Amino acid sequence: MPWLFGSKSNRNSRQIRTVGSRIPRGYRLRGEVLESRQLRAVVAAVSGTTLNINCDDGNDNFALIGDPTTATITITITGKNDSQGNPTLVNGTPNGTLSFSPVSAGINIQLGFGENTVTLDNVYVAGDITIVASDDNGLHNPLASTVTLGGTKPVYTGGRFDIALQGSGANVIHADNSNVLAIGDVDWQTGSSNGYVTATGVQTQSLFILSNQSLPSGVFSTSLNSIYARNSLYVQSPLGTNNIAVQNSYSAGANIYLVGDGVRQNTLYLSQDTFTSVLTVNCSNLNFTTLSQNSAGGIFVNTQFQTTNSINPNLDLFNNHVTGSGDPSLSALSLVTGNTQDNVFVASNLIDTKASVLLGSGDDDLNFSSNTVKGVTTLDGQAGTNQLTLANNSLSTLNKSNFS
Repeated sequence: MPWLFGSKSNRNSRQIRTVGSRIPRGYRLRGEVLESRQLRAVVAAVSGTTLNINCDDGNDNFALIGDPTTATITITITGKNDSQGNPTLVNGTPNGTLSFSPVSAGINIQLGFGENTVTLDNVYVAGDITIVASDDNGLHNPLASTVTLGGTKPVYTGGRFDIALQGSGANVIHADNSNVLAIGDVDWQTGSSNGYVTATGVQTQSLFILSNQSLPSGVFSTSLNSIYARNSLYVQSPLGTNNIAVQNSYSAGANIYLVGDGVRQNTLYLSQDTFTSVLTVNCSNLNFTTLSQNSAGGIFVNTQFQTTNSINPNLDLFNNHVTGSGDPSLSALSLVTGNTQDNVFVASNLIDTKASVLLGSGDDDLNFSSNTVKGVTTLDGQAGTNQLTLANNSLSTLNKSNFS
């Protein structure tokens, strides 16, 4: 319905009259021009058994509430006011409510260039769920979109669950109530600046959390709790300041990939997680890292691309168990640090295979205490003036070099 938002045609450029009024010749009733009402529009329709929703470039706000108990699965869409109090049109009705049935194959939501708010609750589909917020053809939408999933009842998809919020505002994805289940992969992405993803109890084949930050000033924060990913867990952010926390989660393997800009700091916290294969952490500017009480086939942390900044990185690993399962070449504890002055604390870990700590070119401090390593332990300061503290370890074989 492009005419609702101002067409270039002569017909639609006319002034809109109020019903029942007479307008004197030459008088322009500016307050009644439809564009000034800032109406938002959502157009919804079912194709086959897939619900398709297309939005304009306003600040659309709407909720999808399902009823899977009906003979043919029903989903109801309801428009809401945006943050400025403007209503959202649903198929032409301000803050309208419409029900669609049957909706069983999937849901496709195309958000426009605006500050969008979408809620999904009690939704069950056999296929994919896709939600995309436009970046206005690369012009960097400065507004933010917020998607909230499973606030009171589950959101279930028999296929993939893809969300891509591409604007450069503070995009938010919330799935905090153990109510998201996807048989296929979950792939959630935020845009070119700030992004926030929180998820609790999500169950899926593989979980991918990606920030597409292209602005050094951006902040990307992710908090994942009680995640169950049958195959893999993957978190990536290319730039800016990143804060990542993963707790009480299970995955066959995990990969954390952060690329800082050499000035801002990244924080990574992994606790009480189980990875039956290898946990891999690759970061170019990882300043504060804590891995505690995790179980993994192998733990590989690589910060060797660390760039020089004013913050001395801290890498703490304690009470972790390396079981040796998964890829034999990576089934070990392996730490590689960068060229800054690193403070590395490795304590009270049980390592059923081998352990290796390779420090970078800075003047580093390594405390390696109260660990049990059943294979070979290699500690190498490599370059710089490095300090080593060894205490109360149970080590099968120890090779150490380049420490003062």
